[in-house]
Amino acid sequence: MKKHLSIWLLGLGCSLAMTALAAAPDFALDDVEQWVVTASRYEIGASREAFARIERMIRDTQPGQPLRQKLEQKIVAALQSNSTAEARRSFCRILWIIGTDASVAVLEPLLASEDTCHMGCYALLNHPGKMADAALLRALDKMPGPSKLNLINTLAERRYEPATGRLKKLAQENDPEIALAAIAALGRIGKSTAAAALEKINSSAPEHLRLAISLAQIQCAQRLAQAGSKDQAFRILKRLHARPVSPRVARAALVTLVDLGFPDSTSLVLASLKQEDPGLRAAAIAQVSRLNDPAASWRFAECLASAADSDQVLLVEALVKRNDPSVRAAVAMLLESPNPEVVMAAMRATGRWGDPSSVAPLIRTAARFGSRNVLATLCTSLRLLRGDAVDYEIVRELDGTQAELRARLLEVLAQRESRMAFPVLVAETTNADDQVSLAAFRALGQLATPGQLMTVTRCLTTQARRQIVAEAEQAILPAFLRIPEAADQVEPVLKVYAATPKTAPRQVLLRLMGTLGGAKALETVLTATLNRDAMVRETALRSLANWPDASAVMPILDKIRAVKDPTLDILLVRGALRLLPSATDLPASEKIKAYAGLIAQAPGTGEKKLVLSGLGESAIPGSMQLVLPFLEDSEVQAEAGLAALKIAKASRPVAGDVQAALKKVVATTKDEKLKKEALDLLSK
Repeated sequence: MKKHLSIWLLGLGCSLAMTALAAAPDFALDDVEQWVVTASRYEIGASREAFARIERMIRDTQPGQPLRQKLEQKIVAALQSNSTAEARRSFCRILWIIGTDASVAVLEPLLASEDTCHMGCYALLNHPGKMADAALLRALDKMPGPSKLNLINTLAERRYEPATGRLKKLAQENDPEIALAAIAALGRIGKSTAAAALEKINSSAPEHLRLAISLAQIQCAQRLAQAGSKDQAFRILKRLHARPVSPRVARAALVTLVDLGFPDSTSLVLASLKQEDPGLRAAAIAQVSRLNDPAASWRFAECLASAADSDQVLLVEALVKRNDPSVRAAVAMLLESPNPEVVMAAMRATGRWGDPSSVAPLIRTAARFGSRNVLATLCTSLRLLRGDAVDYEIVRELDGTQAELRARLLEVLAQRESRMAFPVLVAETTNADDQVSLAAFRALGQLATPGQLMTVTRCLTTQARRQIVAEAEQAILPAFLRIPEAADQVEPVLKVYAATPKTAPRQVLLRLMGTLGGAKALETVLTATLNRDAMVRETALRSLANWPDASAVMPILDKIRAVKDPTLDILLVRGALRLLPSATDLPASEKIKAYAGLIAQAPGTGEKKLVLSGLGESAIPGSMQLVLPFLEDSEVQAEAGLAALKIAKASRPVAGDVQAALKKVVATTKDEKLKKEALDLLSK
C-alpha cells in the first residue's frame, strides 16, 4: 500500500505549530522521559494524555531550551526502541515541529524502508539544516518503488538544489510515475540549475512527457522570478509561448508573463488574439484588464472591428474592466453589429461611459432587435447614464417607439426619478396600448409628489378602458402612501370626488377611499351608500366592507341590518368579522353585541363559521353563550366545538356556561382529539 506524503499532511490531527510562549515551562526535565516512555506504548483507542503533555511542553518552550532539547533526545531514543507503530508515527509528527540535526541520524534509517519512508519524510520535511537534505538524497539512491515518490516530493518541497542532477536522471527513467514526479520536482525547486536540467531533458524527452516538462518549466520560471531572476524567467516563458507543445502551455505561459509584469505583455496578448485556438484567445483577452500599459486600451480597441463575435464580447467586457472611457467611440461602433450578444456588451459599456448623446443610438439599437434580453440591457444602460439631459433625450425618443419598448422607457424614467417626465407620463396614461398606459401609471406611482396627486387621480378617473382600472389603482397607491400623515393621504381623492359628478369616476374614487381610509373618507363613503345611483351605492358598500381599519366596524354593522342584497350582505358580514378583532376601542360588551348581531345576520354556513372562529379567537366574556347553540348544529358543529375549546382555555376557572359547553362538546363532537382536550380541561 502506497503511503504518500500527502496523507501525513492531512494526518496532523493536533496542530502543534503554535507560537511558543516566553513564560517559563511548568515541566521538569524528569517529566520528559516519563511521558515519552508512556507515549511509546500508545495503541489506537488508548488514552493520548502522554502526547497531550508532550504537546504542552512544546507550546511552553522555545527552540534551544534544555527541555526542548531533552524532549527531542528522548523521542529519538524511543524511535530506536520497541515503541509501537502508532507511537512512531506520532513521534515523527512531533519531530516535524521540533526536529534538529540531532534527530537526522535516527530518522535516516526510516527512509530506507518502504514501511517507514513516509514517516521519515514527514519528520524531515520541515528540518532547518542541510543534514536532512543530504539524508534524503542518500535515501533516494537506495529506495526502490513507490516510496521513491515520497523522497522526490520531499526534496522538491525543500527546494534542495543539489538534488537537481539526481532528479534529472530520474526524469529520464522508464517508470512514468517516477519520471513525472522528478520533472515536477525540478519545477518546484525552481533554481537556474533546475531550469537547465529541464531544458536538457526536453531536448530528448518522449512526446508523452513534453506537456509535464513545459508545465514544470513554467513553475520554475515563476520561482526564478520570485528570486529576482526575471530576465531568465522571461526567456523561458517567451519560448514556451512562442513554441508551445499544447494550447494549455501557451495559455499558462502568457498568463504567467502578465503576472510577472513582462515589459511587452501587451504585444504578446495582441499576438495571441490572432491565434486559431479560441481558448488561447479567451485567455489573452482575460489579461487585458490586468495590463499595466496606458496605451493598451486603444491598441485592443483597434482590434474590435476585426475580431470574431465571441471575442468582441469578451474584449468589450475586458475594456470595461480597464475603465478607460477613451475607447467609448470604438465600442459604440459595435451597436451596429447584427449579433445581439455583441450589441448587449456594447450597450453595457455605453451605459458605463456614455452621456446624453448615447441615448438615441441605444434606443434605436434596441428597437432594431426588440428581444427581451436586449430591452432589459437597454434599461440597465439607460439607468446608468448620468445627467438630467439624459431624461430629456429619453422623452424625445419616445415618439414612434413600439409598445413594449415605450413601456420600458417609461419604467426607466421612473427608475431614474425623472421629475421632468411628469407631463409625459400623464399623457401616456391615455395611450391606446394597455401595457404603455399601465407603465405610465406605475411610473406616476413612483414619481408623483403630493402636489401632483390630484392630477394623477384625475388620470385614473378619465381612464376609458375599465379592464385596466383596477391595476392602475394599485399602481398609483405608492404615491399616496408616501405622504407622511396617514390622515392626509386621501385628501387629493376627496377633492377630486367633490368635483366629479359622474358615476364611473366616482366608483373609482370610492374604491381608492376604501383602500386609503381615514375619517373624512369614511364619512364620504357612508354618504355615498345613500346615493340615488345604485352603482355608486354598491361601490360605496363594497369599499366599506374592505375598509383598512376598525373605525368602520359600527357603520358596517348598521349597514348589514339595512342591506337587502345577499351578495353585499355577505361582504359586509365578512368585513365586520375581519375588523372586529382589531377594534381595541370597542368595549367587550359592544363586541358581544356585534357578534350576536352578525350571527343573526349571517346569511350562510360559511359566514356562521367565520363568526364562530372570531368568537373563539376573541374569547371575550359572554362569547361562550353565543357558541353554545351551535354545538348541536351539524353544519357548524366542528367550528363551534373548536371555538368553545379556545374560549374555555382562556377562562379560569372552568365553571358555569364554560363547563356546560365543554360537556356538550364531549357529548356531541366526532373529533376524538377535540373530545380529549375538552375532557382534559374538565378534569382540571
